[in-house]
Amino acid sequence: MSASDSRTPSASETPTKNSSTSPAVYKGGLVDAKEVASVLDVSCHWVYRAVKEYGMPSYRLGRYVRFDLDEVLEWVRAGKASV
Repeated sequence: MSASDSRTPSASETPTKNSSTSPAVYKGGLVDAKEVASVLDVSCHWVYRAVKEYGMPSYRLGRYVRFDLDEVLEWVRAGKASV
């Protein structure tokens, strides 16, 4: 293993924590169900059920499901999450 393989992530690569909430501050990109559940204050099970039964916007990457948090929050604001 070379020295370049064990580098420390830069500040832009590591999520920053908002002092008032526990979830990482969202800076774009895709997040997993655990992060979506944390932001929405629901269980991961509910997030996966919302994808399957209610059409929550998501992206499947092989066996993984990822979410664009902006799209999910817009989906919630549009009232599509009221089930």
